[in-house]
Amino acid sequence: MPYEQVTIETGGMQYSQWVEAAVECGAAQASRSFSIICSEPNQLFGDAWVFKPGTEITIRASGSLLLKGYVDTYAPDIGPKNHRAVISGRSKSKDIIDC
Repeated sequence: MPYEQVTIETGGMQYSQWVEAAVECGAAQASRSFSIICSEPNQLFGDAWVFKPGTEITIRASGSLLLKGYVDTYAPDIGPKNHRAVISGRSKSKDIIDC
């Protein structure tokens, strides 16, 4: 099975080249959720605050829309051997769930 090119769009910019990307959805879930792991130093440090909680984003896989939603958490893991961050959130239907 070929790899999908996952992109996050926010603020008119597109970001890609993730270590890992996952989008979960299901009939029993009211909203889709996502988790992205980034380790590219330029992307991680240069644009880190682009992904602050509450940021509106669009996630696509090879051009196909997966979800439109918001970042819930941005968790950097910076150390002598680690330079990465986990970005996670949910689709816009979270607004109904969180009321």
